[in-house]
Amino acid sequence: VVDCLGVGIVVIDTDTRIMNANTAALDTLGKTLSEILNCPILNLFPPNRSSELLAALKHTSREPDVTHSAFMVDWNGRTLRAVVSPLRLERSPAGWVVALEGVME
Repeated sequence: VVDCLGVGIVVIDTDTRIMNANTAALDTLGKTLSEILNCPILNLFPPNRSSELLAALKHTSREPDVTHSAFMVDWNGRTLRAVVSPLRLERSPAGWVVALEGVME
C-alpha cells in the first residue's frame, strides 16, 4: 500500500537512522534501500535544509499534541514538501515518519 501512494515515505528511529523507505522515497533520494538503511537521515538531506529537518524532529517529539511539522525543500532540482510526523507506540516516542511530496509549480 505504501508503495502505491506516489509520496516518498521514510521511517526513522529515535536515533534518526533510516529504518525503511518506500519506492517513491528511494527514487527521490536517488538511492537504493541497502544504501540508506541505518544511515542518519540528516546525512541525506541537503545541507542547507538539515537544520529545518532537525527542528521539525525536535518539535514533533517534544510536543505531544503536535501531529506534524512541514517545510519546503529543494531536492535535486525539485521542490518538495517535507512532512515530519512522530511515530509513537502507546504514547512513547518510537521515531518519525518523513513524507516527501512533490509540489506542482
